[in-house]
Amino acid sequence: MDLPQQVRFLFHSMHKQGFTLIELIIYIAISSIVLLGTLQYGFILLDDQIKYQALADVQFDHQRSMELIVDHVHRAAFIGAGTVYNTQNGTLELGYINAPTTTFVIVQQEVQIGVATTSIGRLQVTRSGSSPSVLTADDVTVTNFKLTDLSSTTTPVIYLDMTIEALNIAGDPKYDASHSWGTTAIIRAR
Repeated sequence: MDLPQQVRFLFHSMHKQGFTLIELIIYIAISSIVLLGTLQYGFILLDDQIKYQALADVQFDHQRSMELIVDHVHRAAFIGAGTVYNTQNGTLELGYINAPTTTFVIVQQEVQIGVATTSIGRLQVTRSGSSPSVLTADDVTVTNFKLTDLSSTTTPVIYLDMTIEALNIAGDPKYDASHSWGTTAIIRAR
């Protein structure tokens, strides 16, 4: 066998034995880049999921609370004298014909989150003669419950403005979620 045939034989047999070291290094580098990109994308999705869950919790509590308050206002006969207007922590007292009064108020309550204890604002409803019921969950806090009297001489109207925030003790931005909503309610049962 002459020299060119030996070189061709060695080159040909070398490729039959497997990958070269350079090919393996290039393969590992490309695979690592793809794997790191995929992991980073997965972490971004996880952070987004946490953020969206916090926002969903806030919106759920907010919508449920506002719908209940508006329903009570529509069924009430009058707005009670105990109603406190134009403050961040207002009080709404509603009176009914042949039924006890109902009061909505924000109360401060201590809750245990992990190892930390924190004070949160909770929306509470109380009917005369019964024990109070809390309307909002432990993982949210009511930061604003402002009532504005828009009544005319013939029609009692109230504007409700409420803000609920996700509880974020650590101050991590991915747990920040807040929802504010205002609505007008008219007493219909007159």
